[in-house]
Parts: sequence; structure tokens; C-alpha cells
Amino acid sequence: MRESIGAFSGRLDLAQFVRIHRSAIANISKIKELHPCNTGEYILVLKNGKQLSCSRGYRTGLQQLMNRRTDRNIQIKDIHRKSLPSQGRTPTEWP
Repeated sequence: MRESIGAFSGRLDLAQFVRIHRSAIANISKIKELHPCNTGEYILVLKNGKQLSCSRGYRTGLQQLMNRRTDRNIQIKDIHRKSLPSQGRTPTEWP
């Protein structure tokens, strides 16, 4: 049986999972770093090295979750770092 990602995300624990893209949901306990980009998007780097894009439409939910989860050891990278090689994006300020 198939189900939309929206319906699936509605069944997850909102304190542990966040939708970051129309086709992606992230477990926040697996997030290692956040890299802000000049397009208003973020690149999430997971603890296993995988990089996921967080689109502008979902960044508010990610920011709210990060603000509530002060116990997490997630690095928000400096805006002056070089762009990520695999993404080709330049970091900018955290809104």
C-alpha cells in the first residue's frame, strides 16, 4: 500500500523527525551539522556523512525544531566557510 510522504510524516514523532524537503524527512538525532546557503536553503550533514538539502519552504520547521532542541550537539557552520564541494553552494547568514 502506498502513502504520501505528508501522511507518513504525520505519524512520526514531531520531537524527533522533521520534514526538510518535499521528498525527505530527517531524524534530528542523526544530524551532525547545518550549512546555511545563499539561496535560503540549508545543507544538513548527517553523522554518516550523507548530505541532504533542506528547501526554503521547510526551513522554518527545521529552525523551530532546532530552537527547541538545545540539548543536541549539532554544529551550525560559520557563514564564512567555503561552499560544500558536492553541493557547489556558498554559505550565507543564518536568518
